[in-house]
Amino acid sequence: RVRIENSLNRYSIRRAFKLQEDEKDDQMPTNMDLRLSTKEKMPSLTQSSWLKKLETLVLDNAQNNLMTVGWLSDNLYMSERQFQRRLKSLTGLSPLEYIKEVRLHEARHLLENKIKTNVSDVARAVCFKDTSYFIKIYQQRFAKPPSDYFQ
Repeated sequence: RVRIENSLNRYSIRRAFKLQEDEKDDQMPTNMDLRLSTKEKMPSLTQSSWLKKLETLVLDNAQNNLMTVGWLSDNLYMSERQFQRRLKSLTGLSPLEYIKEVRLHEARHLLENKIKTNVSDVARAVCFKDTSYFIKIYQQRFAKPPSDYFQ
C-alpha cells in the first residue's frame, strides 16, 4: 500500500515538474495554474485496487523468472499495450521498471530481516541471475551496497 502511494506521489511530482518545464519552454504568459488538482493527486478507488492487485501479483511471483509483461497483462486480463499505458499513467514507470522496483524492494526486505545469508542468495531469490548487476542496481537505487547488511 505504501509503495503504491509513493509511486503515485512520485508520478504527481514528475507530472507537475514536466508541466513547469513545458511552460518555461513555451515562454508564453499564461494564467493556467500548474498545480495539480486534488482529483489528479489522489488515485480513484478503481486505480488503487488495480495497483494493489498488480503489486500482489508481482510480489507473489517475484521469484518467478518467467514473469514477463505479457504474463502480467494476461493475468490482469488486458492487452500488453493497454497494461503498459495504464501502468505508465499511474506510476510513471514502464512495466519492466516496475517489476525491477518491486524486486529490489523485496530484496531490501530480505536483507533487512536477514532472511538470506549472503548477497548472491538474495539476488537469486528475487530472480537476478547476475549478482554483480544486482549489486550495481541495488546500490544505485538505495545508495547502499547490499553487503552492508551483513556487517
